[in-house]
Amino acid sequence: MLKPTSFTVFDVLDAGFAQAVIRRGGHLRVGLEDFHGVGTPTNEELVVAATAAIRGLGHEVATSEQALQLLSAPRRRGVKKD
Repeated sequence: MLKPTSFTVFDVLDAGFAQAVIRRGGHLRVGLEDFHGVGTPTNEELVVAATAAIRGLGHEVATSEQALQLLSAPRRRGVKKD
């Protein structure tokens, strides 16, 4: 089992790698800047695909506050909590 780790998924629309990461306890990061797959999806489509992959394996998507805590990331000044 992987320690909690963040992975960038270059083509979350082809969810095989995303599902493998989730099954091993990893975390996903998705967005247009990371996409290198086929087509021109919107950011929303990428987030919806990642959410479906996560929920399809019985997990819940972290809130932004939970993600900051999981990754021990500092909050930017002036940014409100969820």
